[in-house]
Amino acid sequence: MGGQNMSSIKLVRIILLTLVSAIVGFSQQAEDDMPVSANPQPKVAIKIDEFGKAGDCDLGARIDNLFTQLNNNPDATGYIITYSGKDFLPSDYERSPMRERIVKGMAFRKYDTSRIVFVDGGFRETVSTELFLVPPGVVAPSSSETVSKPKMPKRKTFLWGRSGIGFNDEGSDILDEFILPEVKAKQDAEFPADSVVENDGNTEASNDAPVEEVSDAPEPPFSPEDIQDLRFLWANEKFGSEIVGRKEASGILIFYADDQYYDISRVRYFVEEGKSRIANSAKLDLSRIQVIYGGYRDFPEAEFWIVPPGGEIPLAKPDERPEPASETDGQ
Repeated sequence: MGGQNMSSIKLVRIILLTLVSAIVGFSQQAEDDMPVSANPQPKVAIKIDEFGKAGDCDLGARIDNLFTQLNNNPDATGYIITYSGKDFLPSDYERSPMRERIVKGMAFRKYDTSRIVFVDGGFRETVSTELFLVPPGVVAPSSSETVSKPKMPKRKTFLWGRSGIGFNDEGSDILDEFILPEVKAKQDAEFPADSVVENDGNTEASNDAPVEEVSDAPEPPFSPEDIQDLRFLWANEKFGSEIVGRKEASGILIFYADDQYYDISRVRYFVEEGKSRIANSAKLDLSRIQVIYGGYRDFPEAEFWIVPPGGEIPLAKPDERPEPASETDGQ
């Protein structure tokens, strides 16, 4: 009797093990038979680039790569997160110079920006930019590795902003009219205007370079107000508002330029005009902003300083003028 029971128990165990093995084998076969997606949908945003400071050519290549990735993934969206650096001047706390450069680069290349989303990432230790490719249904990326926004000094003089006052976005020198007459004459002698030759009454260029076709559609003319605005883009009107928000504070506008190239007295008058625009915009008394010529810099530049009551007047820091080339140079 006992032997029969043991045999029955063994038989049951064998049957159970057989059933379990069959079930496991069937499940594994079912998984193996399932179709495998050639391109499984990613579950996270794809970071395609991250960089800090970048020159124009480098930045242009990164923008091109972003749009190449978007073209290869027509359902995805491009996310651009820009971070300000802790070394930014206060005038740039509420704006992103890198974002402005990227937008300008996209416009220059005539890219469709409808699939681009910009995100203000806040501050990092140094300036940084992240480029992401975000497939549909994926959570958008957010800022990371951020630090607290720097605080502006309250009781000491500090540099609030800096701006070049030489060339506009079209590459034209807005200070061209202030070049010293003797310098201008020397330039005209060394680089004369393209000469022309007469040919049966027709004026043609003296070289054989192909002439670029000019569209018959005239460019819309700038109004006098537009021209003035372009000339004074460097005059940051928020500077006046910052002074107004600080009781009894004053502003110092230090400008730098090459006094052997420009007529500094005329440049000073031009800077004073910019000062007036800043003060008028903020309804600020003109006496609360002082203009100082800081000395030589190869590229004309303006610095905007905030001086609290009793604060020290900032010292100008001109660049060292390069030595003039000797007659033996290049020989």
